[in-house]
Amino acid sequence: MKYFDEVIFDAENFTKELIGESIFDDCSFTQCDFSNLDLSNDKFINCSFSECNFSNACLQNTSFQKVTFKECKMLGLRFEDCNTIGLSFEFKACYLEHASFYKLKIKNTAFNDCLLKGTDFTETDLTKASFTGSDLEGVTFDKTNLSHADFSEAKNFSINPMNNRLKGAVFSQDSLLNLLGDFGIKIRT
Repeated sequence: MKYFDEVIFDAENFTKELIGESIFDDCSFTQCDFSNLDLSNDKFINCSFSECNFSNACLQNTSFQKVTFKECKMLGLRFEDCNTIGLSFEFKACYLEHASFYKLKIKNTAFNDCLLKGTDFTETDLTKASFTGSDLEGVTFDKTNLSHADFSEAKNFSINPMNNRLKGAVFSQDSLLNLLGDFGIKIRT
């Protein structure tokens, strides 16, 4: 197993070389390409990714512990395949289209200013999660724990309050219609 400590990777195209079963500790990745790469069993601890492409990467047993993704392209990722021990990450201005977080316990996770189109959060524990400034068009919330989650500046979401836990969740007045859409209620202003 390869070990990398405090290494800065800039504009690396990892699709050309197999990094399999490596540990990256306190590493920084900028404009790196991980698309279609098999990241199975790799460990990323206290790492930051900026402007990287992870589209369609395989995340089987991949460890992400205290990881930050900023302005990354992350299409079709199945985060539920990750190693759940110590799983913690945050997303800033990322493009997370058609990603899946099925049944994960990812409390306090920030999805700020992200495009989450078509992402699946079915049965996910998102207690105290933040969706500030994110576009949630087509996102699936089904039996999801959204207790104390912040949707105050999120847009284009549809959440059925009868099918999800929302105690203490924060919404803006303008977005209240997004909670009532499944009930066929019409509100005149």
